[in-house]
Parts: sequence; structure tokens; C-alpha cells
Amino acid sequence: MAMAETTGRMVLLSDLAPALSRDLERRDALVAEAVARLAAAPVPPDSATFARTLGISLRQLERRFHRAVGLVPKHFARMRRFQKVFQAIEQQRPG
Repeated sequence: MAMAETTGRMVLLSDLAPALSRDLERRDALVAEAVARLAAAPVPPDSATFARTLGISLRQLERRFHRAVGLVPKHFARMRRFQKVFQAIEQQRPG
């Protein structure tokens, strides 16, 4: 999807990164856990600390995450944060 197509409208994260809609658990359980934690985190964790909590090096997490999701964890967390902001804006609009 071209970014110009997203202007002025709400777009699901899975539309921007189709790999996210796949069943990650069959592909990589650690990445599925990382996605779940990042999606639920109110504030994105520090990347190196996050990797350590998962028991893996930062570089290895980035490689596996990118292979499964199409983004590195930092960019995924940033997209989730923007998605939450846009959802909050949509909810505040008079209907």
C-alpha cells in the first residue's frame, strides 16, 4: 500500500505490514511472544533490555523479528504507538 493512500484515513497495521497477520507462532514462538509484549506495552521498552528479557541478543532478535514480521522491533513498536494515537483520535471524534 502506498503511503499516499493512507492520508486522512485509519489503516490497520496488518494492512501496512501483511506479515503481521500471519500466524507467527508456527514460524517463531519467540517472535510471537515479542510481538505480543510490544503490542501490549504502554511504553516501548529499551531494545537491548527487551532482547535480554527474551533471553536473546539484540541482533538475533532484530534478525528473527525482521524475518517473521518484516520490521525490526523498534519500528514495530513505533507503528503500534502511532496506531494507538490514531485510534484515540478516532474515538474522540463526534460521531
